[in-house]
Amino acid sequence: MTPAEVLSILEKHLEWLSKSRSGIPADLTMRDLTGFDLSHSDLTSAKCVGTIMSRCVLRGAIFNKADLFGADFMEADLRDCLFQGADLRGTRLRGANLAGADLEGADLRDGSLLSSAAGATNITSRDTADFKIKGASMAGANLAGAKLSASAITETDLRCANLVGANLTNADLTGSNLSGADLTGSNLSGAILDNAKLLGANLTDAVVKGISLKDAELNGAILDNVMFDRKAMAEAKLIRDIESLHPDLRKVIADHQNWIKTTGQAGKRAALDNADLSNVDFSRVNLSGATLHDSNLSGASMVESLLSMVDFSSSDLSGADLTGADLAGSNLSRANLTGAIFNGSNLGPAEIKDSKGNSTGRQWPTSLAEADMTRASLVNTNLHSANLLGAIFVESNLTGANLAETNVDRNTDFTDATLSGAALPAGVDDS
Repeated sequence: MTPAEVLSILEKHLEWLSKSRSGIPADLTMRDLTGFDLSHSDLTSAKCVGTIMSRCVLRGAIFNKADLFGADFMEADLRDCLFQGADLRGTRLRGANLAGADLEGADLRDGSLLSSAAGATNITSRDTADFKIKGASMAGANLAGAKLSASAITETDLRCANLVGANLTNADLTGSNLSGADLTGSNLSGAILDNAKLLGANLTDAVVKGISLKDAELNGAILDNVMFDRKAMAEAKLIRDIESLHPDLRKVIADHQNWIKTTGQAGKRAALDNADLSNVDFSRVNLSGATLHDSNLSGASMVESLLSMVDFSSSDLSGADLTGADLAGSNLSRANLTGAIFNGSNLGPAEIKDSKGNSTGRQWPTSLAEADMTRASLVNTNLHSANLLGAIFVESNLTGANLAETNVDRNTDFTDATLSGAALPAGVDDS
């Protein structure tokens, strides 16, 4: 089809949507639209059975209640698209980007297969298989009420996704990241969530009969009116309190608290390098000045903790929750911070004081040099003056963050990061 023909169909369809007598509903059945830029087009209730839209730019397009049975969206940009109530059965989505898409009430059963190869998201269609996803990025997607029974959604980024009322009976969510996702009232009967991350997820009123949670992380999850069976809870990774640690580690932490309380006159500064502190609850604990180089803090909860001038260099804090924490002046260089939550935390500079506690007028900036913050959440986070040389923020959420006067270079990667409302350094824009 020529661009003129497509534009004519879209214009007539808009007229039809506005109930104009001259309007004609769009019927793009089996048409080839490969490579077209149809961003923000309104194809509500359009008939697109078998339509080829591979490599199309469709960001923000509206497909609500559209018939997309067997359509081909291979490698298409579908970010922020609306698919509410759409028929997506048999749709081919290999390489499509669905981040932020709204699929509320969409029918995703029957025939879409998405897998990961060489770092790319690939979805290939099958005639009889249920919806299968592996390695996809669907962070923030709206799947409320979606029909996903018996689907496989493995190793997929569903952070902060809306799955309210979704039917996930017998679904396989192995290894997926559902941190911050809303699963209120969803049906997870018989679902497999082995090795899944549900940090801070809301499962209120979810149906979980027969669910499998082997090594699943449930730190901070809201489980109101949820009845897990004993086996499922025994297999899940729940947050560990400090008292569950080895006595030697407990003593190090206790001595550090005394060291802080007495301003160094008693106790001893904590040296926890190379320690396994995964899934430990350090919420509201003061670890300022401690060394935690090359330590495992994955899945740890450090909500509102005092972590000023801590050495976290080369440590693993993937999936950790540092909401509201004070990390002023800390060293996070080369740290693994993938999927970590820093919402409302302070990563600005620390004020340097003399031995009497008086201000010297100097500051020590936080370092995130070469840190990997892929898919991290930094909403309203203060990063003022931080060292971001070589830092990776791919697909991170920096909404409202303060990055003013930060040090960045050509290796600082903000690819697909959300930067709306953020105060940005020179040379970086939010486009």
